[in-house]
Amino acid sequence: MVAAALILALTTTSGRLFLASTGDAAIAQEFRRIGGVPTLALVMFGADRSEASAVEAEVESVVRDQAPELGPPVRSMLGPTLDAVAGARTAEVRLAARDGSGAHLRVLDRATGGGVWLADTTARSLGVRAGQTVRIGGRSGIALMVAGIYRDLAADGRPLDPFWSPLASAIYTLSPDRDTPAPLLLVDPDRFVDLADRLETPRRLEWDLYPAPGRLTLPRADRLAAQVRAVESAAGDPLGELGRHRVTTSSPIATAVERAHGTADALRGPVESIALAGQFLAMLLVAAAGAFAVRRRRAEVMVLIAQGVGGLPIGTRSIVEAALPLAVGGALGYLAALGLAGALNPVRELQPQALAAARGEVVVVLATGLLLFGLVTWVVVRSQELERTGRLRQVLTRPLWEVLVLVLAAAALYELQTRGVGPVEVQGRPARVDRLLVLFPLLLIAGLAGLATRGAARLVIRRGRPALTSAAAARPAPFLALRRLVAAPRLVLLLVTGSAVAFGLLTYSGILVASTRSAAIDKARILVGSDTNLLLGDEPPLGATAGLQATVVRRFERVTLPPGDRPVTMIAVDPATFRTGVFWDDSFAAAPLGAMLRRLENPRPDRVGAILAGPALMADARSVEIGPTRLPLEVVATAAAFPGMTSADHSLVVVSAARLDAVAGRLDSGWRTEIWTGDDPEMALAALRRIGLAPETITTAADVMRTPAFLAVSWTFRLLSALGALAGAVALAGLVLYAQARQRDRVVAYALTRRMGLSRGAHRRSVLWELAGLLLFALVLGASLAVVASLAVYRRLDPLPELPPTPQLQLPGVLLGATLLGVLLAALAGAFLVQRAADRANVAEVMRLAG
Repeated sequence: MVAAALILALTTTSGRLFLASTGDAAIAQEFRRIGGVPTLALVMFGADRSEASAVEAEVESVVRDQAPELGPPVRSMLGPTLDAVAGARTAEVRLAARDGSGAHLRVLDRATGGGVWLADTTARSLGVRAGQTVRIGGRSGIALMVAGIYRDLAADGRPLDPFWSPLASAIYTLSPDRDTPAPLLLVDPDRFVDLADRLETPRRLEWDLYPAPGRLTLPRADRLAAQVRAVESAAGDPLGELGRHRVTTSSPIATAVERAHGTADALRGPVESIALAGQFLAMLLVAAAGAFAVRRRRAEVMVLIAQGVGGLPIGTRSIVEAALPLAVGGALGYLAALGLAGALNPVRELQPQALAAARGEVVVVLATGLLLFGLVTWVVVRSQELERTGRLRQVLTRPLWEVLVLVLAAAALYELQTRGVGPVEVQGRPARVDRLLVLFPLLLIAGLAGLATRGAARLVIRRGRPALTSAAAARPAPFLALRRLVAAPRLVLLLVTGSAVAFGLLTYSGILVASTRSAAIDKARILVGSDTNLLLGDEPPLGATAGLQATVVRRFERVTLPPGDRPVTMIAVDPATFRTGVFWDDSFAAAPLGAMLRRLENPRPDRVGAILAGPALMADARSVEIGPTRLPLEVVATAAAFPGMTSADHSLVVVSAARLDAVAGRLDSGWRTEIWTGDDPEMALAALRRIGLAPETITTAADVMRTPAFLAVSWTFRLLSALGALAGAVALAGLVLYAQARQRDRVVAYALTRRMGLSRGAHRRSVLWELAGLLLFALVLGASLAVVASLAVYRRLDPLPELPPTPQLQLPGVLLGATLLGVLLAALAGAFLVQRAADRANVAEVMRLAG
């Protein structure tokens, strides 16, 4: 009862905390995605000192009154590009200011006193050091002391500090065909407006608001979004102070909160189903405890029945007996769930609201379990009362429940296979895992395991007894083990069926987790092209990938394939370097990648060799249209999937860049350049920065794996894996119940057979045969049924069905091996403990109670 209550509380608490944690993880992921973008930015242009002061005071007042979850405003100010002069030298700078910028600069030189901060590139151009003077605004401009020199933010070779996000467009160029922005000349925000007024220059003033210090949870993000809307409403009121000054606002939080809620809502169904499955296993253990308790104390129960005590008083008494163990187990399960939250949940911190809700749910399920224990006790005692008529026994022993469960499993499978969406529903939103994906295997394994166990028991009873009886003298251990199993068919049925369900769920979760994780990783790399994809605005110079395991790819988006003018994507690759930087799996195509790349460079004259990836009906294509240009093609190979594909329905045309230029000439527009590499993104970024390039975007396979579509599935199966492990523990607990229920009969039999010459070793081996046979049969049965259940759904278990490749069935070999080892160790330990208890038992007392 302690074990059953522990599992009940553990699954209930874990489900509740997991749902709250996924919401918190989703909103945290959204905030990481937007980086240093302010939660709310208020912007105005061209304000003088008095107007800026008035607006700043109003911003602080509105935020204090209507958005207490937001911290104090951070001022970001940006002026125009100006000339900085020192002696005969001139350099361009851009006037800027931001609160707290000093802590986010790499200081190279510093002087005492106030002044301006110059980038090291500007300081070298002007030939100045900290403490010297420069003129801002030309030779007739304002003379200012150089307070310090910092490392140029655009030349650091590292990703930009999120702190500088509001000024990012003034720091980095996004394409090599654009002019590099002038380095920032940083001043104190309190002096910025004064300098801008004296220089008579335009200026952009921005007040950036971020969440106040403290943990960001989804409920807190909801409050933040509501408060941001209130501030935006105040800024949009033309009669209000902010509205009169034409202050504009921007905020990403509404979208972030909506996406986080979408991810959390998508997980609610499967997580609740997983928790329900865990509670079902625990209730099964409660029922087994009630049944085995009556079986273990059968003599006392029969005496009470003979004295006229009915099933209801005995059931009520059993509830009183079980209340304390149930409470202890519930407390332990609740504490265990808190301890496991760090490893199981996406985030470690726990919501106080979720903890309170979890405690209430634990009380309810424990009370339900206690009532179930009393009910099962009453039913079993009632069956003992009606043993002579046998009516209740006949009802309980017929295979009716298995048939009902299998009907429900068939209905669940029908829903999974015929409904409009697959088990994993995306449709532009976070992936939604169908709860039937959890309930279907539970029903199928339970129903088939019960029927298989009944069939195996009848086969052994009818055909195994004569053969073993003749061999009993030669091999007493297996004979005694089989005799004990045949003597208690209902207990064996209950144990094997429950253990098969537990081992089946363990195997099923392992199969789904392994298959889905493998498919998700492949899809992410197919989408990115490799581990890292760096998008450039133009072709990089020769040697741009020197020192990197990378390849340069040109991507054409406005491409159609006649006949029918079907839109496709085309990439032009360098066959010599493509294999070094791309992700590839031999299952993507019938031909090796190297052979296909060689064919690209040797097509028929005046044609461009092409690899077609996607629908097979396009393998006879003879041309492709790139804008107004029609390009003759020769399809040299086809592939089911290829790096760079964005959808299984949107085909990809792969050509050689050199061959494309030779046949069609250099196309001037309609394409973009990407660098695919398996190297670390920061290493690749630093290599590009060294040659003066800054990618527009950097996408990694790891980033794709952190998108809501992938996270929803991975988080769900993390919990499913935990349920599988818990199911294995239920099987071992059932073994303990079985051994305890039969211990008295075993002791009597052991005392009698010892007088007939049975050795201690032979008896221990018989117990080992008995326990190992039960567990191994349950393991093989449950694992086999789990494979059957997985075969029915795994092909449609796709985190991103619009991307190739389709999932492949992956058997969790390590998990199965570890489970087999655990089963054997449990059987060995059980045999040792049973033998030890038999040796220490008072045989006279046991036989008196048995009589």
